[in-house]
Amino acid sequence: MMRATTCLVVAALLAGVPLRALANDTSRPSLTELVRERTGVTVGWPLNDRAEAARDDTVQALLQDSLTADRAVRVALLNSRELRAAFGEVGITQADYRQALLPKNPQLEGEIRFGGGGRRPGEIIVMQDLTSLLLTPARRRASSSALRQSTLRAADAATALVAETRSAFYGVQAGNQVQGLWERAVEAAQAGADLAQRQHAVGNITDLDLENEQAVYEQAKVELARSRTEALIARERLNRAMGVWGERTAWVVASELPGLPAEEAPLDSVESAAVLQRLDLAAAEAEIQALARSVPLARFSQFPELRAGAHFEREPEGTRTTGPAVELAFPLFDRGQAAVARAKAQIQQAEDRRDALAISIRSQVRAARDRFSAARQVVEYYHDVILPRRTRIVEQTQLQFNGMLVGVNQLIQAKQREISAQREYIEAQREYWLARTELDRALGASIPGADGK
Repeated sequence: MMRATTCLVVAALLAGVPLRALANDTSRPSLTELVRERTGVTVGWPLNDRAEAARDDTVQALLQDSLTADRAVRVALLNSRELRAAFGEVGITQADYRQALLPKNPQLEGEIRFGGGGRRPGEIIVMQDLTSLLLTPARRRASSSALRQSTLRAADAATALVAETRSAFYGVQAGNQVQGLWERAVEAAQAGADLAQRQHAVGNITDLDLENEQAVYEQAKVELARSRTEALIARERLNRAMGVWGERTAWVVASELPGLPAEEAPLDSVESAAVLQRLDLAAAEAEIQALARSVPLARFSQFPELRAGAHFEREPEGTRTTGPAVELAFPLFDRGQAAVARAKAQIQQAEDRRDALAISIRSQVRAARDRFSAARQVVEYYHDVILPRRTRIVEQTQLQFNGMLVGVNQLIQAKQREISAQREYIEAQREYWLARTELDRALGASIPGADGK
């Protein structure tokens, strides 16, 4: 009853999404094809010396011009050593797959006996493990599913790297813009402090007013120093994602964060789309298939080993005998029960992990969708309401200053508040693009955007 209930829950959870379309062997694109489908970048693998040199030239060319998010992603996919290490797992599994297709080598046993005079007697036996031949198809199917699993996990690592690189890139852009705004804020605060100093010297303002203006200036300098540190940290995060060091860290980025797309793609069925598209979930399904296909191998261990071959012997009298030879082990102690029980327990464990991952994916995509929608609303509100209002306040304060209705301090304060609003707008833009990247990662594919992606 419990098993039937679990199956119903899983069926409802997956909502009929055919994960096996990604996990089975009938439709098995290569690692290069999977990465190109999900990222739009062709990552040649494995690399030879010639391909390595071409890749290095491509990375150098991408870093020379102004860096965009797409160019940074290409550099990361081509250059990241961590990603190449993940791809190396596929090479290891491919070797295991080729090994699974090979039967055991034949064994040769021989002996020569001394003494007794006459011709020396001897014996030669050639044996072949028939069990390894009979189990070759089963080993091939299990190893094929394991290879599929490692391929999907490596491709998922590539999509994770894309998300990390885009997040780091938007952090660099926002950090640079915020630093520029704090530089403007420091200039405005310095102007206010200088003016306050002159006014205090002639007795137009009190000591308290002077201290307040100086405090604003000093605080602005502290915030500028923080923004520079944050910009440097964001830059190093992008360096790590792209896998660059030395002279190649001297890249420059496009100056400003991109604007919002005019329209967003509908996000009504994102949960089902994520379950369909996530490569880590497909890899979990492939793991279950690999374990299920290993059960016959475990079950066959209940049967005795069978080896057959030929026997040749020469007696001391010179008589020669030739005939077949057979070796058969009796399953007296180990009948394979433990191996079968272990395989079945591993399948149940893998199914539970897959189901937990599916539930987590649905939660991730809902949270990412809500964060994305809220971030867009905040950016639009800043763009449509807050920034225009701050601009109008500065304009009206300038007019009143020209008419000698307000002092220069009020004008400087209005300008400082406008700069502060612009900084908050940049941070809201950064939050939007980070949320968009997080949603792409949760979905397992990019949602359509301003550039058609």
